[in-house]
Amino acid sequence: MQRTFVISLLICLLAASSCRKQHGQPDPPGNGGRKPDSSARIRSINNNMYAYDGEGRVARITYSNSIAARTDYSYSPDSVFARDFDMQGHPHGGRVTYYLRNDGLADRIFYLIDSSVSPLIITLAYNTDRQLTEEIVADEGGTAFLRVVWHYSKGNADSVLTYSLPGNVLSGVERVEYYADQPNWLGNEHNGISFLGAGNANLEKKRVSTNTGSPSVTEYTYQFDDAQRPVVKHTTVDGSAMPDLAFTWY
Repeated sequence: MQRTFVISLLICLLAASSCRKQHGQPDPPGNGGRKPDSSARIRSINNNMYAYDGEGRVARITYSNSIAARTDYSYSPDSVFARDFDMQGHPHGGRVTYYLRNDGLADRIFYLIDSSVSPLIITLAYNTDRQLTEEIVADEGGTAFLRVVWHYSKGNADSVLTYSLPGNVLSGVERVEYYADQPNWLGNEHNGISFLGAGNANLEKKRVSTNTGSPSVTEYTYQFDDAQRPVVKHTTVDGSAMPDLAFTWY
């Protein structure tokens, strides 16, 4: 049960997935269109509201439909602490601590889901462009059981490889395509979580996942405002429409 939850955690925490064609230095970013305003921040995603501190870092996420009413973030020079609260303002469930390197990137995460299960320890690695390249997940004091490796081409993560540990057995592959003419407004930088690495250069277009059975194909299209920022993200999975994501901006 805990390991199933970890897969969801990886998806939520990390915006990019992928595998690079070469294993040397990344190709130069290949994004087209107007470069996103670095000061832009997402105000809401489907009525989940985001608030930021004076340095543009996420300070609070308020949820519209969740047992936890909000998550508050606090910062120190070497860590970021996130804690959930219920509607009465009492601490709820677990907590997350992101431990930072000297350059401000998180290289270790302590994740307590709740008091009934062992905490998780997640270690992270990055390339010279500050993009995530590897994540290893373990139970606290135990053996690592999951490894995820991202590779990049032209500033975009173009595949992700998932391995079961120990044994380093390949258990999943995703290939990712991007809109070369659409710069990425939905990266970590615009959600106040740049401590988890730089985002892709372009907006994601298509993801083909191979785990067990037939490949699953997820495709994305977008609607934009007058500033060319995404305001609606449409998703189909194997041809079937999924609920849209709606974005507002500060």
